[in-house]
Amino acid sequence: MGAVRYRNLKIRGVVYPTATDAAKALGVSADAVRIAARKGTLHRVGTGRVGVEPMPVRIRGLDFPNAKAAAVHFGVTVHAVHYAISAGDPDRIGRRSKPPQARARPITLYGVNFPSHAEASRQLGFQSEYVARALKRNTPEGHERIRTAMMAYVARQEQAAYHRWERAA
Repeated sequence: MGAVRYRNLKIRGVVYPTATDAAKALGVSADAVRIAARKGTLHRVGTGRVGVEPMPVRIRGLDFPNAKAAAVHFGVTVHAVHYAISAGDPDRIGRRSKPPQARARPITLYGVNFPSHAEASRQLGFQSEYVARALKRNTPEGHERIRTAMMAYVARQEQAAYHRWERAA
């Protein structure tokens, strides 16, 4: 057994000769007193307050006594407040997040370019996911439907171009 390391512990104005004496007086275990002494939180021993040390929080110029009060004010969770603080940007709390970035990949079908699979599906008269799924499944029926729809699409485009040219002339 090692030597007694925690002597003359001052807790809320009272000096206790050992951690064991402090534990008896405060109704906690001696280990709880030693851990608090190691962490520098002797002022909280025996008060029933456990967990994260309360810290004042400033968000967008507003001061709050702790993260919970800030979370209630902005309608977010306490975890969201702590996460934003640790990320270095507490002012983003309670603001709407940016919309997700588009991940559309351009696609070329039979020489015609489309900005995305979904746009190709819509232009060809299918549901928005049809072209992507049909190409992924790689079935002859899917390719045939896409080819037929592409022929009709190209015919519509050429007809519209002809009518525009006819009106301009």
